[in-house]
Amino acid sequence: MEPTSRPAIATTDDDAVTEALRAFVCALGPAAADVRLDCRVGVVTLTGAVASTIHRQAIEDLVGAHDGVERVICDLRVVAIGVPVSGF
Repeated sequence: MEPTSRPAIATTDDDAVTEALRAFVCALGPAAADVRLDCRVGVVTLTGAVASTIHRQAIEDLVGAHDGVERVICDLRVVAIGVPVSGF
């Protein structure tokens, strides 16, 4: 009988990394207010909107530097502050 592979599921480690990263991102203030992140087995996906390419890169670098993160998928969009984000 061969072992079956199990699908990767979120663990308490993923939850702990997610909470720590949310705290870091929230500390960036309004420029990162629309950032959402999801951590699954060391892979963090960033989605949402940021105020500039500098903020986008800073968030990606900050998240990627965390010990529990092996890879970052950055799907952040750059939008001007005060411009409604819709339709994406």
